[in-house]
This record gives sequence, structure tokens and C-alpha cells, in this order.
Amino acid sequence: MKSWRTMISLLAFSLLGAALTPAFAVTTASELTQKHASNTEQREAGSSNLTAYENFDQHVMTEDIATSLAFPKALTTVIDKAQASTHILIVTRDGELVIIDNKGESARFSLMLDDLYTKGQGGVLDLLIPSQFPEDRTVLLSYSKGNDSANRLAIVKGQLSLTSGITNIQPVLALAQAKDTPVHYGGKLLQLEGSALHTKQGFLVTTGDGFDYREQAQVISSQLGKVLGFTIDGKPLANPPFPDNPFIFSIGHRNPQGLVKGSDGNLFLHEHGPDGGDEV
Repeated sequence: MKSWRTMISLLAFSLLGAALTPAFAVTTASELTQKHASNTEQREAGSSNLTAYENFDQHVMTEDIATSLAFPKALTTVIDKAQASTHILIVTRDGELVIIDNKGESARFSLMLDDLYTKGQGGVLDLLIPSQFPEDRTVLLSYSKGNDSANRLAIVKGQLSLTSGITNIQPVLALAQAKDTPVHYGGKLLQLEGSALHTKQGFLVTTGDGFDYREQAQVISSQLGKVLGFTIDGKPLANPPFPDNPFIFSIGHRNPQGLVKGSDGNLFLHEHGPDGGDEV
């Protein structure tokens, strides 16, 4: 008897619902249709991307232009319009500069970096050729310096010659806070376009949070987990966003390893996330 009454109640409820809420049924059907269409579009897009990749792969040729590179960390180019030539520059973790010319011939030079620390994710991190090169041959390097118990990110400048490497290396900036972890340095360099090399406008560099010091990324007085702004002489940028801590350009970063300026003037930063979860 109880099950019979239950069946009658369910039947009455379903009939009442159908009578009172036809829009609900229409909406549900519409949502299912839209969801199906969305899934179909996603599958088609995925299939299209795969086809485009396969077509691209069929028309790409690869060629080794440099071999025996031990942990290459940064790559950039120098274009000499007067000589109609392009040189490829590569820096490796352990302090080597590799220069490859138009003919594919390479030359290797040691970077005389003070107290270079290469454990973990440390070592040479980035090389920046400012837009004023070659009229001004000053270039920037970022690297980790120190030892297991006290290491930090540092930025130096030097004079680049395509025939003799980088010489006359001088310090520009080093993080105020040392750490005892060999990870999360950041170190990506960017020139603020339109700035003259020796004016108070200048450059940005990303800094990691040191992993075990992640809370410092939100602390304004710490330089860990930040983007720092500085001039070629190691001074803060004019009109800093945090006047009490003038080197700080932005806060709250984990391990930012990419930094570019878009055509619209916006800055785009890439964060190395934990076990996936990378961010832009």
C-alpha cells in the first residue's frame, strides 16, 4: 500500500510540474542543446588544431646550429643592419657565452661572474641586449650568487664584443635579502622601451619567492617574489609605485620566468606554477 501511494504521489508531482513549469522543460532542453553544441565545437576545434599542427610539422625542417650546450638558459639575437648579419647569443647555467654567426660558426667565452652559484635552479639566468646596441655596447646579465646558506639574485652589466665576449663586468643590483634555498630565482630581464640607456628610465627584473620564503612575496619591504625596477646604474626608477620601497614594481609573484611588453604597452608576465598551474 505504501509503495502504491508513493507511486501516485510521484505521478501527481510530475504531472503538476509539467503543467505548471513548461518553461523549465524548454530551458533544460535548451541548455542541453547548447552544452552539446559547445562540446561539439570544442571537439571540432581540437581536431582542427591537431590537423593544423600536423600540417605545420610536415613543412618544418630542423637543423642543429649549436651542440654540446650544458644547460642553456637564455637565447637572444644581435642584428647588424650595416653588415646585414645576425648573431645568435646563448648563455648557459655555468657561465658560458656562445656566439654563433651567419655562417654557423660559433665562439665560446667564459663569463667572469663574481661568486656564481649554480646549484638547483641557480646559475646564469638571462641576458639582455638593450636596444641601443651597438652604439652603446652595455648589456645586462642576471644570475644567482652566493652559497648554500646564503644566495640571492644579482644583475650585472658588461661590454659586449661579438669577437671577445662580455668584459668589464660590474654590479648593478643584488637582492637585499639572502636565502638558503637553491630555487625560485626569477631573473627575467626587460628593457622599458623608449628609455635612453643612461637616463633614470630603465629596466625590470623578476624575482622568485625562494620557495620556502613564499610569504615574502606579499611583504612590500622584501624583494622576494617581486618585479623590480632599476636603472643601468642600479638606482630605482623615477616615480616608483611604492615610494617607501622604490625598487618594487609589482608584488605577489612565485617564480616569474617570462616578461614581455605587448604592442599595446601592457606587460605580460609568466609565472612558473606549482605542479602545473602556470599563470600569465
